Amino acid sequence: MGKVKADRIDFFCLGAQKAGTTLLHDILKQHQDIYLPTEKEAHFFDVNEVYYKGLIYYFSTYFDTYSGEKVIGNINPNLQIEKRSIDRIIDNFGTNIKVLFLLRNPVNRAYSHYLMSRKRGYEKLGFLEAIKKEPIRISNSVYHKGYESKEKGHFEKNHYGYISRGLYSEMLKYVFEKFPEENVRIYVFEELLADKENTIKDILTFLGIEQQNLNFDLKSNSGQKAVSFGVSKFLNTPSILKDTLKFFIPKTFRRSLKRYVYNKNLKPLSVSEKKRPYDYLSLKQQFFLEDIKQLEQILGRKIEVWE
Repeated sequence: MGKVKADRIDFFCLGAQKAGTTLLHDILKQHQDIYLPTEKEAHFFDVNEVYYKGLIYYFSTYFDTYSGEKVIGNINPNLQIEKRSIDRIIDNFGTNIKVLFLLRNPVNRAYSHYLMSRKRGYEKLGFLEAIKKEPIRISNSVYHKGYESKEKGHFEKNHYGYISRGLYSEMLKYVFEKFPEENVRIYVFEELLADKENTIKDILTFLGIEQQNLNFDLKSNSGQKAVSFGVSKFLNTPSILKDTLKFFIPKTFRRSLKRYVYNKNLKPLSVSEKKRPYDYLSLKQQFFLEDIKQLEQILGRKIEVWE
């Protein structure tokens, strides 16, 4: 009997970035009836160059260890960035699939996103200056050698979209326009953290699979920073030296070495570094208040944990 191959997707988690998608992945990955890609986010529908390679590439690259699990999913918060990702999903799988979306307090999400970009060596500016320059960066995007896409603006929206990626209402309106309401579930990150067990049980019921004893006490993407910004930048951005080393060091070893050095260059954020270096209410009022009101209308409830 030949190897079973994945040829469908039963659910997508579209976002949002820094809103618990890694935690969700790590918990659901334990379930024996759920298959998630070997590479967590499986960037395909969101990256033009990869999407044009076709579905055969998608399944053979990211779902190669599938062994007949009942439900196949793809968790990728970058699907939130462009509506075209939703259109591509529908073009390939229709609207009878399940859709999950995790939301996080957008001010806190923005700062967490900023810390991640600094950790990766992409961001030199202070937080307030970075969000001030976000529109300029996105509208005046540049080519980034070695980045996964040559599409203008993709890098900036991905790594500098601190405010824009926390404006949820427009994308959620689009999702509800495209998919049957019963096929969509929206969860709030802060509520997930407060009651992981019941939230995950609700997700499993939504996906139509049996409950199992899962470990909910996982720690995913804990707050860290780079010990050396220079080392992190070197690892995550192109250089002549890295281009030269490619001719002498096998790709698999390079990846393992990069992962090792990257992790060794990280350390936990201190208590003071975790504190908000901004006026929370001011940023909420300036950037997110109207979007939150629209979001609450879509959900039909107040998000009290964001008050």
